Amino acid sequence: MTGAEKFNKKNLIATNCSTLGIYGTGLAAREALHALRKMNLYVNFLIDNTPPLCADIDGTKIVGLDAVNKDSYVLIAANPSYDIHLRLENAGIKNWDYVDPEWLRLYSNGIDGKQIRQSLRAAESQIHKVYDALSDDLSKKVLHSVLIHRMEHRLELIDDIYDQNQYFDNDVIPAAGQNFVDCGAFTGDTLKRYLQHPPKEYQYYAFEADAENYEAIVTYCRQNSLQYVKTYHMACYDEAKPLTFLHDNSEIKVSGKITDSDTPDTFQVQGVRLDDVLRGNRIDMITMDIEGAEIRALRGASMCIRAYRPKLAISSYHSLSHLWEIPLLIKELNPDYKLYFRHHQWNMHDTVCYAV
Repeated sequence: MTGAEKFNKKNLIATNCSTLGIYGTGLAAREALHALRKMNLYVNFLIDNTPPLCADIDGTKIVGLDAVNKDSYVLIAANPSYDIHLRLENAGIKNWDYVDPEWLRLYSNGIDGKQIRQSLRAAESQIHKVYDALSDDLSKKVLHSVLIHRMEHRLELIDDIYDQNQYFDNDVIPAAGQNFVDCGAFTGDTLKRYLQHPPKEYQYYAFEADAENYEAIVTYCRQNSLQYVKTYHMACYDEAKPLTFLHDNSEIKVSGKITDSDTPDTFQVQGVRLDDVLRGNRIDMITMDIEGAEIRALRGASMCIRAYRPKLAISSYHSLSHLWEIPLLIKELNPDYKLYFRHHQWNMHDTVCYAV
């Protein structure tokens, strides 16, 4: 089977199958499970290759591949490069599809291809402006592929543009700069990559809103005596004020999204402008993955961006409109930038706008 042929199946409803299952028990599978439930599609089982630590997830049983009926319909919530469909085929299961759990989540919330198409049509002039401003053909292909996938759930397009080297060590930014700002530092994943080949002299600024993630970074820095890493339990924004966040109840504990509500499911963190924190210090590179607050944070770094033109790697996937609003804002802040798009995840996540 060729790479494209694995995506030829396009049924998202099990019509002539005895049972419906999801291959996987991780975060992607759980997201798919919850989305299907919201669409009133009953999932009979989850498949796990190894003996499960628990018998079920939210009431849906976990089984081994040998326990699955051959006429079952299985959605594969995993990276297509793993070729999981071959395991199903070898087990005699012919009814399967790869599925993007984020696409399913949006679809279950009523955001379907028709709505996406209408949004793109309304923003057509802005999209064309961004497309024409992109600096290479691959960037244009990435933008086109990501938009089509959001409309039509075509994972083969994403498989074709996937690049695992996010932010740096890629063809757009071969090496990170000396003075590095990490907005949404999580538990230090980007920091650890950076330290694999650090410049001789560097200053690393790590901003993280979630308290547990922040403590993980602080602990890592203390254990490794990282005196050139400055950590901030703060949220990057365009105002200096307390911000209320929704708790993220997933397994990966990202910082959550900013909200106006104040409930037991929220927490507060001080919002800051990067320009105020950096105070004119030269910055060579800024990365942002802050759950949809990227536009506000970019405006809060406008002086730095205008003065030093740091390399930018800005996540642009949290909202459909960010795919054109973020590059247009970057050009507004500093017209001298060259713009690129790359995509760094097997699903809808991690589309990054680069400016160099």
